[in-house]
Amino acid sequence: MTIDKKELEEKADSLERKAREEMEKKNYLLALSLFEEAKKISADLGFKGQVSSIEKKIMQIKNILRYHDIEIKTTPQKELVDLEIEGNSLLHEAAKYMEEKKYFDALKTYERAYSIFEKLDYKFQSQKVLEKIKLLKAQLKEEKASITPPHPVEIGIKDKIKSPRERGVVPLEIEANEIKELKYIEQEKNRIEKEIQKLIEKKNELKKREQDLKKIIEEKNLSFNESEKLDKSTKKQLIIQEQIDEKRKKELEEAGQKRRKILEKLKKEEEKRIQEKERLERLKQAELKRLEKLREEEELLKSMKEKEEKKNQLKKEAETALERGRAFLDKKKFKEAKKAYHEAINRLKTLGWFDQVEILYNEIKNIEKYETEYLKQVKYEAQIREERELEFQKRLEEMRIQKEEEERAKLLEMNSLPIEIKNKINKANLAIEKGEQEEAAGEIEKALGRYQFALSLFKSISLPNHDFSKNIAEIETKISKIKSNR
Repeated sequence: MTIDKKELEEKADSLERKAREEMEKKNYLLALSLFEEAKKISADLGFKGQVSSIEKKIMQIKNILRYHDIEIKTTPQKELVDLEIEGNSLLHEAAKYMEEKKYFDALKTYERAYSIFEKLDYKFQSQKVLEKIKLLKAQLKEEKASITPPHPVEIGIKDKIKSPRERGVVPLEIEANEIKELKYIEQEKNRIEKEIQKLIEKKNELKKREQDLKKIIEEKNLSFNESEKLDKSTKKQLIIQEQIDEKRKKELEEAGQKRRKILEKLKKEEEKRIQEKERLERLKQAELKRLEKLREEEELLKSMKEKEEKKNQLKKEAETALERGRAFLDKKKFKEAKKAYHEAINRLKTLGWFDQVEILYNEIKNIEKYETEYLKQVKYEAQIREERELEFQKRLEEMRIQKEEEERAKLLEMNSLPIEIKNKINKANLAIEKGEQEEAAGEIEKALGRYQFALSLFKSISLPNHDFSKNIAEIETKISKIKSNR
């Protein structure tokens, strides 16, 4: 493989891998363009299997786009990819601004990303970004309202501190759970404490100014009405600051109460969790003890089972040896039978079955007696067979002589027969011989034909002093046998 081809293959794999990642992120158009580029490279490389796999993915994405009613635009591929990369980059940048709490910069960045996704017609991404923009605007509005000093007339009426859930606005970086809410309350408390400290400093400054004014009035001997008129604005400011202080204290107390409630709830949940943990630990220990007991019982049962299996195995081996011994005994193989019986005795000794061992020893003694008697019988039978064989051979010799005499007589008789009769008899005998060969070869029909031909020949012979009834009877027997076996 050349270097260029290897680089192309790596590029195709990289494009396909990135396309799958974008597909999981629901960036279907970008995934589609990446898959198409990977398909082109794989096709150039001749990877037919890979091309087929990528085509299935392309078809799947197109079906998804049709299902979501997303138009596959004819924008040049590079421009499409660059736009989507830019949009994703802006999302990462906005998220970074959110972490740094630069909400205004984050808002502007999200709006730029929204315009790109709208241009690409990415409805899913556009909807997600639009939701973040709305939440961020609401958050900025809330923060602006909390920074703006209250109007004197509205003090203590509309400026009650609310949690994010009470305001109906949840910042993007804060999830709606109690621990996050507690953190928010702590931040609000610190902020309020700082504002109260500033107000106290301002109040002290106003008191100091009031004291300075009183000194001036005393020095100039001003009347009470004049002094009251002169200090009216100062007193009004002090009243406003006292009202603000009361409001902030009340808000701080409410925040503290809410914080205490959450802490109590968390404490109770922690206690409950600890109790549950202890209960589970007790259950775990009980389960461990139970499992240990089960393990011991299993080991005991296993040991008993192994002993029982060993016992059964020995018993089976003893029974097999006995059966083998009896089989040898039936075949009159006494040496092998006694050996098999001794094997059975060894197994029974291991089992401790000594009564059966004694019985088998007696059986071996009986086998030895039987062997002696059998050998005597064999010797006697051999002698009888020898005598019978001699008699049989003598009888065979007599039969041979008788047959030769009969054949000579037949030959003399045949020689005295006319030539036509001789030919018929020879043809009939030849047909019978061939019929027997064909019958042995399984050619039944041919054999039957030959037998019938021979029968007709013998029946056609008519001589006053010659009888062929025996030959005719033999042929008819052969024909009947063949017909009955059809």
